[in-house]
Amino acid sequence: GGGCPGPLGLELHLHAVAEVEDLSSDGVRSVLKRVLSPGKGRETPARGATLTVRLGSPSLANASLVPAAAAALGGDAVGRDGALSVGIDDGRVVGDALRLALHSMRRGELARVSLSQEQAALEP
Repeated sequence: GGGCPGPLGLELHLHAVAEVEDLSSDGVRSVLKRVLSPGKGRETPARGATLTVRLGSPSLANASLVPAAAAALGGDAVGRDGALSVGIDDGRVVGDALRLALHSMRRGELARVSLSQEQAALEP
């Protein structure tokens, strides 16, 4: 085969460590959250809180899912920037994954939430 002709030396520089948090209730990594930009403080939303959120997609391939996710949240449009005002425990936010993710976030936090195929099939 095409093996190395001799010893290989590499220089590595670690720029950041992205922690991935398992939000799934059963610990099977069906709902994962990676913080892209940390929020402020330690406060997370209380039960019954009304939040202002913005939805986005990390890729153009999934961009078509954003309107469906926004509709599933059932929020009221707040501005032209796509922000929604949602009550996370008022029965309008559907899907356990979105509820779990929103309850774990801090003000100003930007996170990427990933669902397993099995979990995504359970979400409305």
